Amino acid sequence: MSKLANIHDNLAIGERLVAVRENLRLTQVDFAEQLEISPRAYQNYERGEREMPTTVLTALHATFGIDPLWILVGPGRDPRKTAASVRPDVLEAVVIAVETHLQHRRKVLAPAKKARLIKVLYLHFRDKSKMDPLELAEMLSLVA
Repeated sequence: MSKLANIHDNLAIGERLVAVRENLRLTQVDFAEQLEISPRAYQNYERGEREMPTTVLTALHATFGIDPLWILVGPGRDPRKTAASVRPDVLEAVVIAVETHLQHRRKVLAPAKKARLIKVLYLHFRDKSKMDPLELAEMLSLVA
């Protein structure tokens, strides 16, 4: 488990993954195949044994329309679909910017804090016609 991972957060994320999969009435193998990941990797995420990478969050959103923020922080086990107003391009850019910023500075954030950061940045940039990289960098520098 990475330094970013928290067993309690990973278990909660795993429970939400189970809820999504069961809601869709898919086996672990079928669900993993649709996400284009190995069944073993998916089982590790569902059991909370591994931190789920952002690529899986992106696949959950693209494949099933599941809200990535709900997967990360909940609440509950009721699978939340992404609202029609979600801009995947902005969400992807924010997630990549956060991950890159943290890696370059060798900083770590707990999954719940990282999710809140992504949410705040996404909401800030969602309705703008263009995401200003300098503004994003300045905002990220305040966090880590």
